[in-house]
Amino acid sequence: MSFLAFQNRKWKLAGGAGITIVGTSFTNSLATSETVTVTLPAGISSGDRIQILVLAVANQKAVTLSGYTYTNLPGSNAFSDAVSMFVKTAAGTESSTNVTITHQSPTISMVFAVIIRGTSGLGATPTSASTSGTTVTAPSITATAGSMVQSLFTMWQSGAVLDSGTATLDVASPGGYWFHMILKEAFGVAAGATTAQTATEIYAGDYSGHTIEWLVA
Repeated sequence: MSFLAFQNRKWKLAGGAGITIVGTSFTNSLATSETVTVTLPAGISSGDRIQILVLAVANQKAVTLSGYTYTNLPGSNAFSDAVSMFVKTAAGTESSTNVTITHQSPTISMVFAVIIRGTSGLGATPTSASTSGTTVTAPSITATAGSMVQSLFTMWQSGAVLDSGTATLDVASPGGYWFHMILKEAFGVAAGATTAQTATEIYAGDYSGHTIEWLVA
């Protein structure tokens, strides 16, 4: 099977200035493939922001997703995991449809799909940090009024637990911690405030964590 795990979730998380998350889904696999497919959640309306986050090993960035705009997410951990973001404004016809991402070459990967309502797009350039220690700390980022802060943690051959709050998506690859990805949002952050979400790795030492943080306005 190309995809060993899939789950749809539909919820409404309150955000600043009316920003909400109205649905998420994911797929992850240990199969090596040049393409990976995720099914978008139900409940997508015209004007929603569809956000696709792709984690791949061996620095194989996702390169193609038809109809979406690519946003580079910086850096990688010591094992050269690569994260890509694709976004588009929904037409309202995308609910429960499949989207297929193409990588530079065959790799194993994990995909998160997040549906955001009430946003005009990215409010700041994504910034990143890596660690080989126990604590994985997202870079400090200064919020703007009404923004939502997103933190994405990726681990290779390890897992992690958020030090505070509840993850929007928290998925480990099947069969063990070959890779692990956690997405966390902070809503209603005061203008000018800084935020730096942290997580603790389950295994430390030779294992490596990476985190990226950005604003959605």
